[in-house]
Amino acid sequence: MNDKDLAELREHFGSTDLSEEIETATWETEVEPDPMVVTSLRLPKSLLDWVRDQAEAERVKPTALIRRWIEDRRPTQPRSSQVTLADLAARVDRLESVALHVVGAASSPTADTTGVVPDDNMKDLLVALQRSVEAARAGTSSDEVQAPRQRRDA
Repeated sequence: MNDKDLAELREHFGSTDLSEEIETATWETEVEPDPMVVTSLRLPKSLLDWVRDQAEAERVKPTALIRRWIEDRRPTQPRSSQVTLADLAARVDRLESVALHVVGAASSPTADTTGVVPDDNMKDLLVALQRSVEAARAGTSSDEVQAPRQRRDA
């Protein structure tokens, strides 16, 4: 908008009675539930240049590409149902414990001389592994992953 346009607008609204339009005007009550906000982000020039190249290749604005990348990383589940690094570490610990138990059973005096893991112990290990995988897919916590039942030899 140039100075001439501004002068014309100033003249029009400075000499026009808008009271009737104001009386009949309505207030807009619809509000964007998730409005866009502006944020500042410091990036090394080389990284920003790379982002711009990627955006140009996809024919989008760099800001739209960055937003999409962030949205792609955004979890779709509530935070409480996400599997955390601690959950995964606990699962690995449990599986290692079961595996060590199975391997220990293979070297026990009752194991055969080949050192092969007995089938029953291998089944326990596989059951524990399956439970862990199912829990990870369901997004449950490691507390809900049960260790295999200890068999009692009769």
